[in-house]
Amino acid sequence: MVENSKSAEARSTGKAQLLQHEIQGHRVLTLENEAIRVSIDVDHGAHIFEIRDKRTDIDVLYKDPKGLVYDVGGWYELFPNAGSGCSYKNTDIPGHGDVQYQSWEFRIEQDGDEEIRLFLWTESKVLPFLISKSIVFRSNESSLFISEKITNKSGEAEPYLWGQHITFGAPFVSPATRIDLPECRVFDRLEDHAADSRVLPGASGTLDSIQGKQGEMLDLTYFPADPFSEMLFIDEIKEYWYNVFNEQEGLGFALAWDNKAFPFLWLWQEHHTIQEAPFNGKVYSMALEPQASNVPTLSNAVEQGEAPVLQPGESLETWMTFVIHNTSDKVKFVSKEGQVRI
Repeated sequence: MVENSKSAEARSTGKAQLLQHEIQGHRVLTLENEAIRVSIDVDHGAHIFEIRDKRTDIDVLYKDPKGLVYDVGGWYELFPNAGSGCSYKNTDIPGHGDVQYQSWEFRIEQDGDEEIRLFLWTESKVLPFLISKSIVFRSNESSLFISEKITNKSGEAEPYLWGQHITFGAPFVSPATRIDLPECRVFDRLEDHAADSRVLPGASGTLDSIQGKQGEMLDLTYFPADPFSEMLFIDEIKEYWYNVFNEQEGLGFALAWDNKAFPFLWLWQEHHTIQEAPFNGKVYSMALEPQASNVPTLSNAVEQGEAPVLQPGESLETWMTFVIHNTSDKVKFVSKEGQVRI
């Protein structure tokens, strides 16, 4: 890799650095210090497509073969829909919503050696919502601090779904990859049961103890070596954080978030089983997704009374913090400040 001077300076001094550049014709913002590098595709959903630990040179996110115009992607915004495409109010709502495909606007609010602040925003074209995010990146920290806001611009109450599709990939995802969760319930929704799931349809339990298809109790803490597919839902969450740790690489990604906007969590895993396009049996990844509802599709969530609603002119603000770390012990808490406790 050819290293630019800004990257070399960030590595050697610990300063926070912001690089504006282009990849595949897209405007990209790259944040870098001596610990991590984070890259954001402004022209395709403000998609975070790189979170690289510089100690190991491992990017924890899934790398889509198509590049920035992805099918699976890294970390992208699900809004105002979180699951399959549907029709609502005689409008076609794309799968996972439309803001992930749009070009966002941005401004640099601070660009200093100690701290960088970005503000990004766009509007949904299918429902009358404005969405924005503020990002804070600091020198000598392996964390990113994100605040987000959605606003109903219409004169009517508007339902929505909202989630964060944080997708991890190899080499970070492997049979050595462990998930740590707070006290919570993990369950399978019959309507969304994965064909190649290991879990009994409709089963409910915990991550380390849930009934399998043969009646056995399964521990889903580690990513299996054999092909499988999983779509599970998580509620009754005592505290709002998770940790993903690769024991072989000695590398972890921990996330804390605000339950006011995201009271639920989804676990999606795919290990070379979905043969239909665009997956074509080639996807090896895992996503842990803070979500506003446990009903994935907007029209279904509205019908079942499970879609949150914003009143005319109302806004909702939220926050998330991630930290890259090398704490190998089982994590018991992750704070808003990016502290990992064992």
